[in-house]
Amino acid sequence: MTVYRTKDVSLVDGILHHQDVFAGISDDSTPKEASASSQIQDDANVFLAVEDGGKVVGCFVFLGHGDECEIHTCLTKACRGAKAREALKLALNEMFSSMGIKAVVGYCLSSAKSALYFIRTAGWSFVGRQPHPTTVNGQKVDELWFSITRSQWESQLK
Repeated sequence: MTVYRTKDVSLVDGILHHQDVFAGISDDSTPKEASASSQIQDDANVFLAVEDGGKVVGCFVFLGHGDECEIHTCLTKACRGAKAREALKLALNEMFSSMGIKAVVGYCLSSAKSALYFIRTAGWSFVGRQPHPTTVNGQKVDELWFSITRSQWESQLK
């Protein structure tokens, strides 16, 4: 498995709109034709494609905020469980080692049980809860925020 930086809009949009991914990363306000084009063009953001066995199986989106960035995980069913944890490890290694990031934050919607399980088993710290501004399938949901610092990450590698 490998992760690599990409600015390929069609590759990223293909992942974001993949049937395994779109429902998990969208809410009722997300347009079906949404594109990552403007985010890809912003040099503060990093897009890491995930490849396994020569096939792209997802990506990680890191939205830059100085020493801290916000992660969005977009993995297909071909990259779940142990493979998802391996991909996350590679992506975080890239961000902490190569980019000098000090912390990564991200949120899971309260309705996304598998995403919540994934982030908790990956050793991230819960930092807060807030209402999500729109609904998911007509239901109100919360954002559950998590973070991992460079020092937490390094201690997991020992």
